[in-house]
Amino acid sequence: MSVPLLLAAHAVVAVTVLAPLLARAAWVERAPRLALVLWQVLTASAVTAVVLAGLAVAVPVIPLTTDVAELLRMCLMMLRDAYATPGGALASTTGLVIAVVVAGRCAYGMGAEWARARRERRHHLRILAMVGTGDERLGATILDHGATAAYCLPGKGGHVVLTSAALAALDEAGLQAVLSHERAHLRGRHHLLVALTRGIERAFPFVGAFASARSQTAALVELAADDAAASATDRLTVAGALLALARGGSPVRSPAPTAVLAAAGSADGRRVRRLIDGRAGLEPRWLVLGSAAAVVVAVLPVAVAVVPMMAMAVTDCCLVL
Repeated sequence: MSVPLLLAAHAVVAVTVLAPLLARAAWVERAPRLALVLWQVLTASAVTAVVLAGLAVAVPVIPLTTDVAELLRMCLMMLRDAYATPGGALASTTGLVIAVVVAGRCAYGMGAEWARARRERRHHLRILAMVGTGDERLGATILDHGATAAYCLPGKGGHVVLTSAALAALDEAGLQAVLSHERAHLRGRHHLLVALTRGIERAFPFVGAFASARSQTAALVELAADDAAASATDRLTVAGALLALARGGSPVRSPAPTAVLAAAGSADGRRVRRLIDGRAGLEPRWLVLGSAAAVVVAVLPVAVAVVPMMAMAVTDCCLVL
């Protein structure tokens, strides 16, 4: 039972210790892309550890043999022995149920989120086809609307949308910064990262760490896109563009659907201050250390489950897993 316990401990530490530490870390604003990777890895690692722990409880250990018939016979004997006693049957069944339920909830949450976002994008694309105007110079669709909004619709080809109010509020430099911001979202496929964390939160709404992953990911993709736009223009230009969009706001409801990534949105003040401060990114050694931590967190659950199997193989045993 040491493998299931280690996997369960990994999942608990991930959601109760590592996730809160990452949520409170100040350095994430200096390296949003690294923080994005860590949130995705942490979320996936916690779920994977629980599924593997359930499978490790449900599946017995059998001796190794090159005789297929003998191997099958021993498999059946070990499975029969494992389920022969009430305690063994209960533990194995419980482990299998946990693995299936967790994997099923993940599939449900991500599938439902993907379907919702897809429906919303298709609906909005139909609206744009009727009332939007393509601008070849900008490579964007212009929507006549009184709210200042700039956003992108991910999917095949990708679409950048600007309202007429946003065009009026932005100067040429600010307009190019906003376009660079939205194209960075499309290039980085940020909608997939947001959808993953939304799906996991939908599957397990009672786990606070997954809610943090969703909110932090939504904020971090904006910081990453801001950095990409600042590389194409400069940080003060991007900050000015965000302020122009915020100042041009009106009581009119924004036309951007919830399934898109918009240049202006929540936490604009934090983003503007970050751009104006112009703090340097993390030193290379810290980026390397953070990347190494991401690899360790991602590989650890699989290693805990696989290494004992390899050790058994060396000693003429194997795990059916």
